[in-house]
This record gives sequence, structure tokens and C-alpha cells, in this order.
Amino acid sequence: MDGFRTTKFGNGFVKEDVLSYLSELNSKIEVLESELRSKDIPIPQDCNYGSEVGVLRTTKIGKGFVKEDVLAYLDALNSKISRLETEIKKSQDNNN
Repeated sequence: MDGFRTTKFGNGFVKEDVLSYLSELNSKIEVLESELRSKDIPIPQDCNYGSEVGVLRTTKIGKGFVKEDVLAYLDALNSKISRLETEIKKSQDNNN
């Protein structure tokens, strides 16, 4: 994702852009978790469902999502992806 379009007054990100990107990240998380499960490796406790940050508030004007909420949520999802990838890499290193 190159970036999100901002709402008309620049106070938030366009919902469609955000939801599309969140869908991509969640799909990646599902693939990584599936790979861990297939190797009988437990998913790290800090990666359990719901461990990401709060809720995305909508902007009062422009019908988008509040920028700060989006950035915090994306940071949490990307951290989760990084943690899962680290677990997969550790298991691969242990097998070599």
C-alpha cells in the first residue's frame, strides 16, 4: 500500500482504502498462523486474537477513520505479522 487517501477535509483516511489494506494484513496473519499450526508450533500469547489496539473511530466530517486510530491499528497488526514471521524463522532455524 503506497498510502491512504485522506477524507475531504484531511482529518481522516478513506474507509475503503483502510478496510482493503486491513483485509490484506489479516489475510497475511491467517496464512502465517496456519503455517505455525501446521508445524505444531503454538501461536505466541501476544498474538492471540484481539491483542491488537482498540477500535477505529470514524471522523465527524468526511466519513473516514481517524488517522491516529488507523496508524495505531496498523502498527499493531504489523507487529503481530513480524512476531509470527520471527516464530516461523526460529522453527526453520531449529530444523536446520
